[in-house]
Amino acid sequence: MPLESGAVLAGASGEERAVLAGIGTALGVAYQLADDELGTIGDPALTGKSVLSDLREGKRTELLRVAWRRADARQAALLATHVGRADLDEAGARTVVEVLHATGAVEDVRALAHRAADIARTLATHLPEPLATYLAGVVDDLAGRAR
Repeated sequence: MPLESGAVLAGASGEERAVLAGIGTALGVAYQLADDELGTIGDPALTGKSVLSDLREGKRTELLRVAWRRADARQAALLATHVGRADLDEAGARTVVEVLHATGAVEDVRALAHRAADIARTLATHLPEPLATYLAGVVDDLAGRAR
């Protein structure tokens, strides 16, 4: 919405507004997926956020959704034991992260984020310069956040 709103104020064509709306949507998806990953398995020294908070909260992320869907009985029991517990400790969080990797959830969500960023980047090529290059850089900065 911010990209499209700015386009309206700048007098952009309907086609340009639609492209900007598409970029915003795809970039938002890529950013949120990357942010959820960082909130669960990121390095707190880089993110400034504990990996325990989202897991303690039981935050419903795509990463956990994929893991739950793919988990075998043992993995599902581990997720059920640890996710959403206010007293989750580092050892419990490591167990959850192991399940996230073992189920392929991390790799799948990274691929999904990458595809969404590619869509945003491709859409940006339909805009005039220097806006196209600027927005491609924004996509790279926000969707490719440090892991």
